[in-house]
Amino acid sequence: MTTAVVGAATTFLGYQQVENLLVSCNQALGGPSSVESWWLSLTPRERESASTKDELVRRTERILQEEQGGWAEEMTEAMDEFVKDDSKEEHGKAGCSSGTTEGAASNTEAAPA
Repeated sequence: MTTAVVGAATTFLGYQQVENLLVSCNQALGGPSSVESWWLSLTPRERESASTKDELVRRTERILQEEQGGWAEEMTEAMDEFVKDDSKEEHGKAGCSSGTTEGAASNTEAAPA
């Protein structure tokens, strides 16, 4: 039963990851497209300027940092959710077995020799 639930959850999360990936990729395309439009709007002389090239690098790096930050946040949230679910499962198992063990130990100790 647990294997089936884990399998279904994995499939669902895999689907969610693909959907999130597509959304992220589509959103991420907006930044580079914007930079490209800006660059193409410049004259050849403006493109040769060191300050314009510096601006191109700044804009591009900002886009990459935002994208990397988004991925890092998404992975952190996924790991937090995984750890939370895993600890719930472990806690449930520990609760059942510890109650049984304690009862058995108590009965053994209380029995007269």
